[in-house]
Amino acid sequence: MTREPLSISDHAEAVWCQLLNVPAVGRDDDFFDLGGDSMLAIKMLLDILGEAGAHIDFERYFERPTLGQLLAMIEEERDQRS
Repeated sequence: MTREPLSISDHAEAVWCQLLNVPAVGRDDDFFDLGGDSMLAIKMLLDILGEAGAHIDFERYFERPTLGQLLAMIEEERDQRS
């Protein structure tokens, strides 16, 4: 039985949970408030952005480090490319 691929949102949530060792995250959660640091953030961004096929400036993410903001930046970048 094959599984459908995860949405970017689901993938991002799974990556956050794994890296931060938390059971669940919400869109308003701040990566750093949940225990993340800059090295984990870079690892997380490389994973999620690679999966999404998106490119955002890391510095821009660090200014708004919530899951919801990250997903919004990915959507914005995708919209600009299309």
